Amino acid sequence: MACRPSALGAVALTLLLGACAGRVGPTDPHARIGASPPGEVPPAARVAFKVPVFAALPPRPPMTLTTSDGAGLELRALSAKTVVYGPLAHTELHLRFHNPESRLREGRFSISLPQHALVTRLAMKIDGKLTEADVTETARAREVYEDVVHRRRDPLLVEQHGTNELTARVFPIPALDDKEIVVGWVAEVGPASPIVVPLRGLPEIGHLDVEVTEGTTVLAKRRTGSVAPADDVRVPVRGGSPSAVRAGDVVVARVAVPRSSFEQPSSPIGKAIVLVDTSASRAGDLENDLVRLGAIVRELAREEPRAALTVAAFDQGVEVAYRGTLAGFDDSAIGRLRAHGALGASDPKGALAWAAGEAASSRASRLILVSDGLATGGEAGATATKAVAKSLQDAGIERLDAIAVGDVRDETSLRALVTAGFASPGMVIEGGANAEPTSTVASRLARAVRSHVQVSAPGAARVWPRMLEGVQPGDEVQVVLEAPNATRLSLAIGSATVAIDVPQEGGAAPVAVVEKIDATAKISTLVDTAARAGWTDSARAKVVEIAKAKKVASPFTSFIVVESEADRRALFAPKPPPRGPAVVAPPVPVAGILPPPASASASAAASASASASASASASASASASVPASAPASASASASASDDLFAHPPPISPPAPPAPAKKVAVAGHIARAPMIRMGSTQVNGRL
Repeated sequence: MACRPSALGAVALTLLLGACAGRVGPTDPHARIGASPPGEVPPAARVAFKVPVFAALPPRPPMTLTTSDGAGLELRALSAKTVVYGPLAHTELHLRFHNPESRLREGRFSISLPQHALVTRLAMKIDGKLTEADVTETARAREVYEDVVHRRRDPLLVEQHGTNELTARVFPIPALDDKEIVVGWVAEVGPASPIVVPLRGLPEIGHLDVEVTEGTTVLAKRRTGSVAPADDVRVPVRGGSPSAVRAGDVVVARVAVPRSSFEQPSSPIGKAIVLVDTSASRAGDLENDLVRLGAIVRELAREEPRAALTVAAFDQGVEVAYRGTLAGFDDSAIGRLRAHGALGASDPKGALAWAAGEAASSRASRLILVSDGLATGGEAGATATKAVAKSLQDAGIERLDAIAVGDVRDETSLRALVTAGFASPGMVIEGGANAEPTSTVASRLARAVRSHVQVSAPGAARVWPRMLEGVQPGDEVQVVLEAPNATRLSLAIGSATVAIDVPQEGGAAPVAVVEKIDATAKISTLVDTAARAGWTDSARAKVVEIAKAKKVASPFTSFIVVESEADRRALFAPKPPPRGPAVVAPPVPVAGILPPPASASASAAASASASASASASASASASASVPASAPASASASASASDDLFAHPPPISPPAPPAPAKKVAVAGHIARAPMIRMGSTQVNGRL
């Protein structure tokens, strides 16, 4: 999720949550919410003002540097080197943009990473030398950033919040000069998740150099000048590639959930509602979304032709496109969705609230959401998720599934929603470039999904994740294990076991890459614990300590690049104790790591505890402010957290509570994206 020049500069990197253009139409968004008789075309007045321009839009570039006046800077060179290590692909991207004007300019850099990718490197060139990013507490990073900007130097502030897109404010872009940025990431690869170097949609590049290797084998190579890439570089994973890598005592493995792990009964569609995201962020790919939707419905109709179906488009409002049966959903219904077009903001909460009312009147029990999960209008966040999930359950919705679409998306929110305590858990299905065949998607929608599936590994000192949510047999998951000297492990998933052959050091992935994955797993363990017990000073300090030591994203930290050693010392200098009572700040959601707030009672207790121990909190903050290169000092809180990793408390599936309480708890729980880069939310993904 970084960059900057040498005379002066400033970059603020935050996640772009999607486009928010206003739709031309009725000022009251609810004017378009209504019921049309089965099969009836909505009134012409509703469609006349919509221009279906999405089919003509070019693909959105995966990376840009745009000036404040909206002009995109020339991408003079792009170099991408991807190395495959079994179930992981490590990519490093070097970008060189050019400012053709004889004046300093301000710009915004953005890049869309592969789904669930974990950032491993951020750097920018300053005075002809690449300067690497540090990680520190977000509040401290912002203070230093503002101070350095005012002195007209070259800081780079990077924050990650909920999607796979990173954006940065860049100032200055030197006159008649280049801006160089380096971004590295590691992504899971496998049969359902090919190796991807994102290029589709880029304008002409002065020089392009892409290479994908595994061991001594070159899997793909492309070197050319003056080219506008027509597509991404996509390389399928070779058969026989190892499914596990190790670095030291840490093993990262890709395994499939065995079909004998649990029973998987059928889950008929019965009566269903489908909500299709038609906001502006879907403009470039809406046609593909509609074609796939039609194919999925036709597959479902083979088994349940008379099942009731309501399909509606949503953006800042909702418009019904079809009411009838699965068998009756035809090209004319798709045509009404196409005529609706893709414009305006996205209000998922408002659309789901509409679906609750529709379910109450139609007695629908299934809801399928086709969306990128980005909320650019209306209310968003964990509280909104809880409230809307409760209203859907009260209206009779028993299962909610999401088909995740788009290169930029917020799967964290989608995962939180489908596992928010419904009578039957749902899943997030890949609907983008790595989508499964429509017949497979239809089959998955018609089969039950399981949550609270326990994971363990006798002989391993630590396993993550320890529980899977929203999975089906055959789903691939990634696990992180601490297994010193192990050559073969037995991983228990539910009632079945999977054998893992552990490679020795000769075939290891880079230690730094595996350590970052392991650090993210540890942070996710702390986040999951806080989901149940609430955040404490010691838990927050431990998250910050891990993130800073291994330079990974967390709910409390940000990446920052500063030009001078003096600025770096200021970055990590202990802060004086705050005046007044200390407050434990709520965590900021990170892509794939959605730290849930504590319950009202837990929050009150935490606040009281924090107020009573202001000096202890300041001490913990100072201890956590050690540079990544310096050894971390031991503390009682660190020891307690280390015990959590070495001897984790047993996790039991939560007992089925009353519906309202179930939503309040489960609505907050979302695992980090370290497991599974492919079709569904298979827990704890990178």
